[in-house]
Amino acid sequence: MNLLEMYRANAADRGSDAALTFARTPQERLTLSWEDLLERAAALAESLHGDGVASGSRVAVTLMDHPNTLPALLALWQLQAVPVLIDPQWGRSIHATVLAHSRAEFALDIEPYIALESVEVTAARAAIPPLPANTALLAYTSGSTGSPKGIPLRHDRLVAALHSSAATIVAFRGSAPARVASSMRLSGFGVLALHYLWSAALGAEVVVLPRLELASAATYWAEIDRHEIDQAVLVAPLFELLLRASDAGEHRRRPLLINSSGPIAAATHRRFSERFGALVLNCYGLTETSFACMVGDTDERGATTQAVGRPDLLRARLRDANGAVVEGPGEGELEFLGPTLSDGYYDNEQANASLFAGPWLRSGDLARRDECGRYWIVGRLKDAVMKGGATVYLTEVEEACGALAGVLEAVAVRMDLPGGIEDLCVIVRPRAGVLSDPRQLKQALDRSLGAERSPRRVLLTDHPLPRLGQDKIDRRASQLLFSTLTQWVRANDHDHRHG
Repeated sequence: MNLLEMYRANAADRGSDAALTFARTPQERLTLSWEDLLERAAALAESLHGDGVASGSRVAVTLMDHPNTLPALLALWQLQAVPVLIDPQWGRSIHATVLAHSRAEFALDIEPYIALESVEVTAARAAIPPLPANTALLAYTSGSTGSPKGIPLRHDRLVAALHSSAATIVAFRGSAPARVASSMRLSGFGVLALHYLWSAALGAEVVVLPRLELASAATYWAEIDRHEIDQAVLVAPLFELLLRASDAGEHRRRPLLINSSGPIAAATHRRFSERFGALVLNCYGLTETSFACMVGDTDERGATTQAVGRPDLLRARLRDANGAVVEGPGEGELEFLGPTLSDGYYDNEQANASLFAGPWLRSGDLARRDECGRYWIVGRLKDAVMKGGATVYLTEVEEACGALAGVLEAVAVRMDLPGGIEDLCVIVRPRAGVLSDPRQLKQALDRSLGAERSPRRVLLTDHPLPRLGQDKIDRRASQLLFSTLTQWVRANDHDHRHG
């Protein structure tokens, strides 16, 4: 089965039932059925084919929260073309790099209306590296390293991964959700897959709610109630945001919440569950594994835990710092083997050499496995600092900051000191009018983390921290922000802005 057939199966089974509803301006109150989606797709396919899109064509699609986005993708799959996913908030440099690297022949814009333009391909057609057979789309990494990498994803592997994860959700819930909320910006493959594609595997309606941010957090639970949401996908910063800026009040509906990025802090998980009475599953997956490959865990009481669980279709193993495979309980880099793995990065031999250890795909994530075979994500390999002989993960410092009163968001960054010494700094955005002295934050972090693991320096900013798609912290941009802030402090001698 391919992705188009998955939607056709829903149209055959559910027909005029709602498949996509917009509760986000400017398309509020617009609902499309499963049949509507396919009718729009067929009309678009005819138009695109008339403009030259054919089997194997590569079409750059600018993703938007718009009623024509999904039909456009379905139309391209109907023509056996390959969508190249474009985030409209990419800068010009990344956008140009992706167009050139993907060898896209066409660019498709959704807003303000459907528009197709030809893209000049400079390389000779015969010299263009082929995509794997049955490629459904070409997704690019967020570009946090400054060099986005393309990942071809195959129809059959995507469908298998989506249905496997859907079966896990159904087993956990006892039935499939009827309505799934989308509260994030449609920025790339992650948001597309976790909402639209996963919902199709579940046979669920997608309800596009107002984007969850500081201004809309207060009404989040009312929207959940009003639209009778059964399941929602969030990322760690949004759980923190809801704790700080929302109140469920008399709204009683509690959907199953899926955490789809790095694991939320244990304290956040506990506080969220206690305050809102909601179940939170820590889901884990990579674009390189096609989709989520572990969908959370529960304890003997049925309460959800911090574990991401056990893999289903894939085999997992751990490899320690010396390169040895870890047997039984232990910690190391998480690696995968199995039928839903991608073929690696498109036209990037150097990156593929680092991605694979033989047939095993290296995740770049450090994980812990217990005696029952359950996995916990510890952190990213590259997001660790050796401080005074101790390994300190940037995420543990960020979690410690998040537990402090008055902190809206925080990001830890690496500091390279003379003599090859590593340390770290944390940039904190406080709640308006709450915190003004970073030295108090530094002292609080010293107490919670211990002096050995505490950041060397605390900087305050009044502006939102830089983020990528799915609201993930942009660590590359944060490192640049750290340099800018320290230079500004030195130039203006505002010692009260750092600790």
